[in-house]
Amino acid sequence: MGGDKLSGGGATNGRLPPDQLSPEPSLTVLKSTSSEPKEPSSEGIELANLLRARIIGNNPDAKVTESQVRKWACEVDRMVRIDKRTPNAIRELIEFSQADSFWHENILCMATLRGKFDQLTLKRKSSVKREQIQTPQRRSENLRGEEARPYLERMPPLPCAQRH
Repeated sequence: MGGDKLSGGGATNGRLPPDQLSPEPSLTVLKSTSSEPKEPSSEGIELANLLRARIIGNNPDAKVTESQVRKWACEVDRMVRIDKRTPNAIRELIEFSQADSFWHENILCMATLRGKFDQLTLKRKSSVKREQIQTPQRRSENLRGEEARPYLERMPPLPCAQRH
């Protein structure tokens, strides 16, 4: 029993006393294997600046720092590289979200835009359909005077109350 470091000698529950512990192994710093570029793309910066401009347009007192814009640009690059979004689709959703009375209060950074991308896309599509249904126009409504006459003459008369 005398040669066993774990029994007797002050160790309990199978632990070595502090003076007999080996030094902590050195930590090795691994290089990032991520394929993410260190600098955001010019396209990412452009779209990040667009979001900043629209946010400030909605709220002139908003504070958006250059550091935030840089992070947003990196987020745009991830949306393109990982999520396979096109820059044009991102641009359209920035414009839509910042023009919408609900979404402009909720999309205040690129990470939120990325997280809500599919939901925003569906909302945008339903808004476009709703506008098309609500505003059907006859060609005659766009014409005036003599130009409208041929179209108006072909329209059936409106039902009226008949006199007796």
